Amino acid sequence: MKIEIILVFLLLTFASCIKEVDFNVGNVPQRLVINSVMEAYNPITVNVSGLQSILDTSLLFINNANVIIEEEGGNTDTLDYTSNGDYVSSIVSMPGRIYRLVVEASGYPTVFSCDTVPLRVNIKYASKKESVTLDEEGSPHNDFSVTFSPIEDKINYYELFFMNQRRNEDLNYNFDFEASAVSIDPLIQASGTADYNSITYLFSDATVSESEYTIAMKMINYITGGGEYAKPIITGTVRVHAAVLRTVSKAYYDYRCSWEKHQCYKNDSTKIEDIIYVPLIGEPEEMYSNIENGLGVFVAYNQDYYILRN
Repeated sequence: MKIEIILVFLLLTFASCIKEVDFNVGNVPQRLVINSVMEAYNPITVNVSGLQSILDTSLLFINNANVIIEEEGGNTDTLDYTSNGDYVSSIVSMPGRIYRLVVEASGYPTVFSCDTVPLRVNIKYASKKESVTLDEEGSPHNDFSVTFSPIEDKINYYELFFMNQRRNEDLNYNFDFEASAVSIDPLIQASGTADYNSITYLFSDATVSESEYTIAMKMINYITGGGEYAKPIITGTVRVHAAVLRTVSKAYYDYRCSWEKHQCYKNDSTKIEDIIYVPLIGEPEEMYSNIENGLGVFVAYNQDYYILRN
């Protein structure tokens, strides 16, 4: 009975907050939206759509664009259209090379971008072990460690995550991530990203002076998030539990940081009137874009993984 009363109270509270507000949107500028994440050793795919009103949840795919990739060294390719705004190149992205993108579409300004596929920083060793410390319910934490050697004479940027991947009966892939940290490694803390990381951890090695570094993390033993996708994160395996270290371009790093902040901190603290919205307080974050004359991203990463044994 007590639970029912609480539920009724919550429903009444939400109902009493409903208010219809007129929201007028001006003319939406004609801008192309580009989304392309280059993975080393894979063909380049570019998604092209048109900017839509904030009130329009549909996607305006552009199916007649002229999409050109120029690879450092002289290779140029005009991409083939497949479906849903996707264009696929015959060029396979390679580490250390610069790629330039040009997209032309009738009625839109021509857009430009470029990025470099980073060299890969390999994981030398990784582990997951049951900790001697316990959570509030008396269950052991998990201790994770990842050892790697940064590329010298430059600042490298990374995305680290711990995940389970398995193929299901529909031949899609299910992912579970472990990311509920009790203690976060000082290197990640120094990067200033720990407050808004959700299922992955973003950091740089700007403060690392040693030739080898080991990240140490303590996690609560439960799944933080996940989902089902058509493509695997790690290819060539039906089921795997692994630490994944992506060496990412600076543009990839800036985009992921802005996306995480945007997702976590959408609300202005001066507008919060109900305690249930307090966890969502934060300054609005403009999404990062490296597309000239348009919106979206053209970024790159290189990936290594290490299989974890429980």
